[in-house]
Amino acid sequence: MLFISIFLLTGAISLAEQPVPEQGGMITDSGGYLSDAEKNSIESGMKSLEDATGVNMQILIVKGVPGESIGHFASRVDQEWHPEENVVSKEVLLVVSPSDNTASLVIGEGLSRIIPEERTPSLLEQSVLPGLRAGHVASALNSGVSLISKVIEQARVDNDLATPLHAMLGKPSSSGEISSYFLLMGGLLGVLAAIVYVGKRRDLTEYFKNKRKRHAPGR
Repeated sequence: MLFISIFLLTGAISLAEQPVPEQGGMITDSGGYLSDAEKNSIESGMKSLEDATGVNMQILIVKGVPGESIGHFASRVDQEWHPEENVVSKEVLLVVSPSDNTASLVIGEGLSRIIPEERTPSLLEQSVLPGLRAGHVASALNSGVSLISKVIEQARVDNDLATPLHAMLGKPSSSGEISSYFLLMGGLLGVLAAIVYVGKRRDLTEYFKNKRKRHAPGR
């Protein structure tokens, strides 16, 4: 009975999950790893990404995740921080645990085509993990933000190369812009219609002139 009790007790402890920290802005440093200057530097890169692409990136730093994998913990954080996430959500959550040199990247549905889940381990290995292993948390996070920004920016540029006509003219986003958009399109259609009309009229004029010449009585 004593063995069973100990087994059940240790099992219950191992199943106990670490509470998800409350979100504290763009960077939640629950382990106190960053100085104010380092935090500001990393946030600057995150803000640049958001301004350029609309992608909302968040970082959580924890001392460790006992009893579960960093990936499982990151998924729980994402579910609690982003309960209203949908297919157009452009969220990026980076969770790092410097004490055991692990990290996980959670990508919102709206970015899954740009950064599929199977690609995240290689991105972390290229950017975040080397810095963590060297004991440089700020450098690791800066590298992560930089690489993720490059990947998203490149995808945006590649997409712009195949921009359709209506997007080149400007996608309407407000009632005023919608009115201007349709006025512009109506004006273009009117010009095209006028060109076609003038061309057809000239053709008809030439046709009747030639027809009268053919039927005119000889002198």
